[in-house]
Amino acid sequence: MKTFWIWANIVFLLDRLTKFLFINLTFPGGQDVWQVLPGVNLVKVWNKGIAFGLFAKNSFLGTLGLVFLNLILLALIFFLAKHKAYKPEAKMETIGLGLIFGGGISNLLDRLFFGAVFDFIDLYVKNFHWPAFNVADIAITLGLFILIYKQVKHVS
Repeated sequence: MKTFWIWANIVFLLDRLTKFLFINLTFPGGQDVWQVLPGVNLVKVWNKGIAFGLFAKNSFLGTLGLVFLNLILLALIFFLAKHKAYKPEAKMETIGLGLIFGGGISNLLDRLFFGAVFDFIDLYVKNFHWPAFNVADIAITLGLFILIYKQVKHVS
């Protein structure tokens, strides 16, 4: 479980730190969007839904439902990590689960304290913008890719 907790804590702390910095950052010229690289903006977006803004109900019950769903998924991730933690061949899966857990906990805190998750990275090509995301979302996605890769590799 040590590997799981190390990765979960790294993600959690990095996400909390970046969110704190960007929530309190004033963009140059007082703008709402700050282009830092071609195709990369920093923005301030509060996502009341889940991934890509899906299920963005602006109600207490909607938020409560998402919190409840998040808690169930985090419990499942923890259970899986505990089951795999003592198998040396499952180290990558344990890392993936840690990434997902740390990101999930950090986004859950946003939802509990603010009623929405703070996102600040905006990737785009011309007029096509990917939905804004944060460090926790990157870690969750990476963790899922690790789990899928290991599962596909195991099957083949």
